Amino acid sequence: KGADHGAILDVLTNRTSAQRQQTTRVFQALTKQDLLKSMEAALSGDLERVIVGLLKPPAQYDAHELRAALTAWGHSSPLGGQWGARGLSALLPTLRMAASSSEGPARETTNTGGKYPEEI
Repeated sequence: KGADHGAILDVLTNRTSAQRQQTTRVFQALTKQDLLKSMEAALSGDLERVIVGLLKPPAQYDAHELRAALTAWGHSSPLGGQWGARGLSALLPTLRMAASSSEGPARETTNTGGKYPEEI
């Protein structure tokens, strides 16, 4: 039995991050299954990556993406190799600037009351 990709996209892309997190909790309560793991099993390719990204809490998704980016640069972990705490700290201002210039004021905020935190 295949997954209804259109329905999955419709439900998840028309919800806020907080609503998607609530959906995962309700799914767990009703089915006793993890929605994230169910989607990973039912989907593949780019659609799987998008849906899994949407289902993760924002901080968890950000950490995953940062780790993947650092690994792509040839480091097995964000704090391994030459990327000690000092190296990562030096990178943060650049990440902040890139995020603010690429996303602008229309980006979605979560748990900040609509205000952006001064520090990451």
